[in-house]
Amino acid sequence: MALDLEEEFRPIIVDTLVLALVNAGMIRASDFQQGSEPARPVLLSEPARRLFLRKYAERLEISVQVPSSGESTSYRRLLELQVRALAARWTAASLSFLHGAVAEQVTGVRADHLRHYRR
Repeated sequence: MALDLEEEFRPIIVDTLVLALVNAGMIRASDFQQGSEPARPVLLSEPARRLFLRKYAERLEISVQVPSSGESTSYRRLLELQVRALAARWTAASLSFLHGAVAEQVTGVRADHLRHYRR
């Protein structure tokens, strides 16, 4: 589920980061090692892994404009908002037997929108 939530962000966050690190020569072929387990045939060296994780954390803090609202926020916040929206939908669906103001108060979803979850 976590990978599904993040998949739409992968090309703009992770793929571009990997290409930037490789093109800048910050990660090279020598940073990859053969793994000893069949499930992990190729591993990134520890220094390259630390570099990637540091750059990934920096990338998550980049400020971007949200097309739907025009707001400026970070990729990290966009991921958080996506998780919260999914959680609200799940909560609304599981509590859809509640009616009116009670459902709205519990879920934060307007009562007239809850009908979409009653299928």
